[in-house]
Amino acid sequence: MNEEPVGRRQALQRAGLIAGGTLLVSNAVASPASAADDLGVGPLGAWLIERVDPALNQTHIGVGSFSVGGTIHYEDTFPAGPVWIGAWTAGPGRTYRFEMWTALPPDPVSGLPAVRARATASGTFTRRTLANPYVVTLFDAASGAEVFRFEGSAKGTHIEL
Repeated sequence: MNEEPVGRRQALQRAGLIAGGTLLVSNAVASPASAADDLGVGPLGAWLIERVDPALNQTHIGVGSFSVGGTIHYEDTFPAGPVWIGAWTAGPGRTYRFEMWTALPPDPVSGLPAVRARATASGTFTRRTLANPYVVTLFDAASGAEVFRFEGSAKGTHIEL
């Protein structure tokens, strides 16, 4: 294992691959009509998400979903990123919160270790839109120690069929 500390720029670039989720969601168990018909239970269904990572100065596009059973799934589609999966819950009014996880293997080119990443967020939604700031925390996969943390923002539009 490489004993050198992870460089800020390398960690940010690596985090950009992971943050892909970080931030919202993907395949849903709920039908698209669920989200449009019943705003009382949360932002159900699939969403086209635009994420902005200020630390990386990058914008990502992805697809995510909130399912009826409380599962959330997200994947960046441009540029492509890892799959995030986790849990969500509706809050008072038209609010929600979630926690998602993903992992990346070690990078032999940069020497970065394998990392696990957690994304957490609280947001608001309407019939057709949602928005939330998020926090991504990277953990060394071997030790579990936190190695980096950054914030971003996401906004989305409901995918209607």
